[in-house]
Amino acid sequence: MSARLYIADLRRLDEGARLPTGFPERYQRRLEHCPHAAGRRQLIGGALLLAAALGADIGARLRYDERGKPYAESGPRFNLSHSGRLLALAVADAAVGVDIEQYRALDYLRLARRCFSAGELELLEQAADKQAAFFALWTLRESYVKSRGLALPWGNTCFEVYTDAARQPQARLNGCSFFRYQHIPGYALALCLQADNAAPPVLQYIDVGA
Repeated sequence: MSARLYIADLRRLDEGARLPTGFPERYQRRLEHCPHAAGRRQLIGGALLLAAALGADIGARLRYDERGKPYAESGPRFNLSHSGRLLALAVADAAVGVDIEQYRALDYLRLARRCFSAGELELLEQAADKQAAFFALWTLRESYVKSRGLALPWGNTCFEVYTDAARQPQARLNGCSFFRYQHIPGYALALCLQADNAAPPVLQYIDVGA
């Protein structure tokens, strides 16, 4: 079992960019009702990224489950995330979640005390670079929640995903494979695949402005 992981830079998106043809009315309404230009760019960029990765007919195959989460009819499974100027898309045959976060100033320890497990909080307290450690943990947790399709509050500490001294995810959650990507300046990126011993997805860049 493996996944594919794609990144797109919204700065490459033309000002006049439009949705690819065939996207459902529900997606179009969401775009029309979005009050912010940045949000509209994210929606258009996400659609273009989906079309580039999953085929030009993805709009016609897009459906929504009872919670409003989009999925592709006849597969594969996918998950989108965005932060700052970047979009991330994970694609797999198994349930998958991805989270990308741009580094920004927060009260890391206060948030961690509300959201993280005791082991995760301890690691953060000991970290020399608390910003990098916080967002590494945050993206790992979020990728797991998204892969499970859960609606857990961030204060829920009933699961634990943390990194050891070698900065690798611990196998605390059975049946999951976790991957971190640390080479994108100013960003943390993590992927969770609901499968054991999955091969690491190769990160691919897609130009949504092409």
